[in-house]
Amino acid sequence: GFIFLDINETKAKMMVLKNNISESITNTNISKNSSESLLDYKNKKDFHNEPYFNWNNEYYSDLNAVNQDTNFKSINIYSNETKNIAFYSVKKSYYRFEIVKFIFNGPISPKRVMINIQKENIILPSYYSRSNLTIKKSGTQFEANWCGGWKPETGEYKAILFIDHKAVLTNSFNVIKREPLKFNRKMTFINLEENTLVTKRSIFNSKLEKVNFTNGLLDWMNYGDIDGFLTLAAATTGWDGNGITPKNPWEYSPLKNLQIIGEQLHQQNKNVGAYIMTFYTPKNGWAKAGYECAKGIYWNTDTNDITNCGRISIRNSEFISLRDKKRYQDIVEM
Repeated sequence: GFIFLDINETKAKMMVLKNNISESITNTNISKNSSESLLDYKNKKDFHNEPYFNWNNEYYSDLNAVNQDTNFKSINIYSNETKNIAFYSVKKSYYRFEIVKFIFNGPISPKRVMINIQKENIILPSYYSRSNLTIKKSGTQFEANWCGGWKPETGEYKAILFIDHKAVLTNSFNVIKREPLKFNRKMTFINLEENTLVTKRSIFNSKLEKVNFTNGLLDWMNYGDIDGFLTLAAATTGWDGNGITPKNPWEYSPLKNLQIIGEQLHQQNKNVGAYIMTFYTPKNGWAKAGYECAKGIYWNTDTNDITNCGRISIRNSEFISLRDKKRYQDIVEM
């Protein structure tokens, strides 16, 4: 899948300052073979309750009023059975991301009750694929919830209450949406880092249809109005069976993915870009490709290793040395 992030950098910096994070790290003394060699996470400030997002509730309040029609109604179920029953939606309208909640109350066993949701006389199951909603007791009354799932249609819906499979009450509600906030758009890109062939993968498109990867990617780009695609095209890794040698330092799959995806997106007038993983070589790929390894500082944090815990040593890293001329030449040739 693809994840879109909206990061508030200024707020993140304020969070760091507010919680003295940098100070707590700077003042931490690491000594060998003692309890002080462990960072004290238990006494660190818990900022899970900080207001990470300033959610504007007023922005989502219009057309979202509480339903005032909550009265009991006299319902003739059978010729010899009449009950006073209340059945209503908690609110008149719901946004697409909201759970629709219904209240049912009355002197009748919930085992006799069934509720389903319809739009234009078509029964719409909840997200967990059940046509009939689950009814649960809540205090002196009963509740039922419905979730429309991914991008439900806007408009009027009907909740129908059945008793002994006989429709006795109907309650209407609306699903509404908000236009997204306008922003100063520049260019937008979607990124892929994949070391296996995309031809072996299938994904769901915006209509929740399972399609091949390239068709699904193009569909999501059109759905999100995304201008271009970036992908990892060249990488050196140490995984088994990848065919990397000093004469062939690049993995096959990322390059092939660029060819496959690039051709199709180019036909649809999409921008395509590629990048090289220049010095990082997972699984010690530098050794298979014949490069000089960069040394790195290693801090042993294994609390079970009483002798070495807290010690610092110099070890081979998974990075190629910056002074390796072969790597520069291979990148230029690529």
